[in-house]
Amino acid sequence: MVKKEEKNQEEIQYTIQERIEAGKVALLDHRIQLAFDLLFEPALTEQRATRLLLKITNEYTRMRLITEAMIKDNGVEEKAKEGSALAQFVMGRYHQQVKPDEDSPEKANRWFEKAMDAGFGDAFAGKAILVLGGYCGFVDLGRYHSLLEEGFKKGNSMAQCSYPFSMILRDMVFGRKDVSPDPQRVIDEIKALLDGNESDDIDVVDPFYYKILGDAYNQLDDKENAGEYYLKAVDMGYYECIFDYSCLVLPTEDFTHKAWVQWKKMNKVGCERNDPMSLVLSTLYDEVEYDDLPPEKQKKRNEEIRKHLDMADTLGEEFASFIAGYNYYKGCYGFEQDDNKAWEWFWRAAYYEDSTSYAMLAKMIEEGRSPEGFDQTYADEFHLQALRRGEKDELERVVNIYRAGRLTNFAREIESIYIPRYELQQKNAPEEDPYEDLELNLIAIVRTDGTADIIEFDVEYWDELPDLIGAERLDAIRVQPLYDIGKELSMTDHITGWVDNMGLLKDLMMNPVGCKIYPGPIAGDMILTLEDANYKPKSFTDVYELKKVVAVLGAPLNGVYLDDGPDDDGRYDPWA
Repeated sequence: MVKKEEKNQEEIQYTIQERIEAGKVALLDHRIQLAFDLLFEPALTEQRATRLLLKITNEYTRMRLITEAMIKDNGVEEKAKEGSALAQFVMGRYHQQVKPDEDSPEKANRWFEKAMDAGFGDAFAGKAILVLGGYCGFVDLGRYHSLLEEGFKKGNSMAQCSYPFSMILRDMVFGRKDVSPDPQRVIDEIKALLDGNESDDIDVVDPFYYKILGDAYNQLDDKENAGEYYLKAVDMGYYECIFDYSCLVLPTEDFTHKAWVQWKKMNKVGCERNDPMSLVLSTLYDEVEYDDLPPEKQKKRNEEIRKHLDMADTLGEEFASFIAGYNYYKGCYGFEQDDNKAWEWFWRAAYYEDSTSYAMLAKMIEEGRSPEGFDQTYADEFHLQALRRGEKDELERVVNIYRAGRLTNFAREIESIYIPRYELQQKNAPEEDPYEDLELNLIAIVRTDGTADIIEFDVEYWDELPDLIGAERLDAIRVQPLYDIGKELSMTDHITGWVDNMGLLKDLMMNPVGCKIYPGPIAGDMILTLEDANYKPKSFTDVYELKKVVAVLGAPLNGVYLDDGPDDDGRYDPWA
């Protein structure tokens, strides 16, 4: 009798492990619905299956693939009611992302709190998202961060990235939610966690680590490493990184036909696996612009765009809804201009928390292009909703709306979060660049008192250059110290000095800066220009670069003097 029970137990265990392995394969192929069906029941008792299932629940694009029938057939709600913290978390994410009911946010909150009471760490991140979206009263950033920290402390391993930890990393990479951006720290911490074990086995390393490494390197403008980690994540079934990789390389002017073929091949795989973002990207990029196609190909392309956007929208991708809305709003890519349809699509995308669509709804109201019944009060709240969800361009607008006496119901949130953030932004805003739109030709004149002037002068008019220092002819000073300064500043041309060739005979005053860099005496004022490899003199075109040259030489700057037009005396100094 004992032996029979042991045998049955072995058979059951083998069946469960086989199912888990099949779920892992489905994840690698991005067959998310199949993976969920295979993994949910084993995940209730098997830690390995739990870790694999969380790779679905913790990614919003994957969770939106989960249907009501799948929730019912797998008995998710029943298990949640019986007290399973994992099932409670899954129900919370289902209502948070799929939103099957009008009161789904409230239901999500209740399920998350039940899972939190059971100590399920990832549920704290789900709750934090609700807090940030204003679904738990006013937005409270302090509560948001404390929830993530508490959830993270509930448990995380080197190999498996918990939901709170992933959100902490995202905020740190991009500098979001009042967290200072520090992508290098994120790289260092993940590298330390992995400890050299950059496995391609999703049982060993969560591919999200590679996704976030790609994001961090991208923020540091290291495109090579960013692309490498994005593709590594894609190879491990994390198809969401197709979008990240595409943003990295598309569109560029020098994108070759070969590169297009490679990108389209990767995008096609994503589309075949019904990855929503791959479907959307296929509608945005093509080697030939839509307007340049002949009519028959435009029609075919429009049909393909509509098909892929509809499919991605069905899969719950709000970016697809936004793109469809924008196409109707602008009347492009073969879509007729239709404000009513644009509004419907933007509304659908906003329902799924798309920040830009909230901003577009507000814009349409203010343009008088919205349905009846939507007035400025709605527009004001849409601007706030867009800001809550990360639309940084809405910050100044929301603050100004509040200061105009509106949005007063959100006074606590605006005064505690957005006004301080806006004032800090204004305080740290760079000063207006007085040279931003000017085409400049500049030289510097180092005076005999050791100071310098920067003036506007085109060295193409070489014959007029000696007159600037009262000379008839100029001698060149090509010395190593000037070359070294140019090298230090990564300049492609050499810096050259020019002095009066009769300066000593005229008994002009010694030039202290010239004497410091030249092995012999330098008399009179010294002009600084650039010179190419063929010894052709050139003007400086970057005022800040020339200011650095003067500073390295140790010559205090008197001013930057530009010709400000015929009514000006030619002595304008914006630095005064």
